[in-house]
Amino acid sequence: MDCAQHLSTPGAVFPPTSAPVHTRFLTRFDLPVIVELEREKWDEVQAASQTELHNRIDMHPDLSIAAFRSGTGALLATLFLKHVADEFHRRCAARSLKPATRQIGVGTIISFSCLA
Repeated sequence: MDCAQHLSTPGAVFPPTSAPVHTRFLTRFDLPVIVELEREKWDEVQAASQTELHNRIDMHPDLSIAAFRSGTGALLATLFLKHVADEFHRRCAARSLKPATRQIGVGTIISFSCLA
């Protein structure tokens, strides 16, 4: 099993605000604002479709999380997790994780590879 993981991070970091934020699990009723956020933050190729987002929530409702601004209810961020095979943890736990980063355009790619 390939243990390499690639995470894309934004090119800009914004300071935290004093506005209260709350998190909760996503539901299909959140799809319109999730799609709006996707279109705002990603280009056509990168943005997930409404169907893809719906499937993510349906497949793993306990792993689909969002942050909302308290008071306004504005969607600030989404986090979609997914289960990995037990084999991944067994193989990677016995090896060291070596982080590596490289700049690509305005973002950074962080790569964690399991090494033998």
